[in-house]
Amino acid sequence: MYINRWLRSLLLLVPLGLFCAELQQPSRDLDVLLREAYETQARLVSFLNSIECKSIVIDPGIKGMQTIKQLLATRWNGDASRITDYARATIGVENIKDVYDCLEFFKRSSLEIFDIKDNFMVPTEENYRDINIVFKDVINGMLGEVQINTMPLFSINGSLHELHNPGCGEYAILYAVSKHRKSTSFPKVTNR
Repeated sequence: MYINRWLRSLLLLVPLGLFCAELQQPSRDLDVLLREAYETQARLVSFLNSIECKSIVIDPGIKGMQTIKQLLATRWNGDASRITDYARATIGVENIKDVYDCLEFFKRSSLEIFDIKDNFMVPTEENYRDINIVFKDVINGMLGEVQINTMPLFSINGSLHELHNPGCGEYAILYAVSKHRKSTSFPKVTNR
């Protein structure tokens, strides 16, 4: 069932010719982008709080300046227009079925979607899993991102993201998983 839904999602995207490498903000000026990001963030959170999915909205605010500087130095050769998630938010749902139900809602909504990455079907190299949606704010042309994830995976992924450091490696992963296990209630297993 989920494979059929995924294939249907893929077929809906193919005619649009979506290529993430071509995505750019409407300006290269970082000050302009940050000013517009605050407005887009407010509209995004308002929109997400009104959606018809069984979910919670996690609003981290706009991307932090330290992260922006790091991305500009290491990934985009100083081109501020290449960062697509100045405005961003996460939708947390209970299970995988709800993830795809929420994705279907976004496809039917008025949101202008430019790219969808299904990292459940094809996880990242770090084994990160989510649905990532790049959208365009129709008022100011700003691009932003929405992630859809299950709350248990968000808890682990969020911990991994916070701890990501080239020197941490497997210790960060072990710490994040143990942190998640401590914060989650698992049924007690007894031998009979």
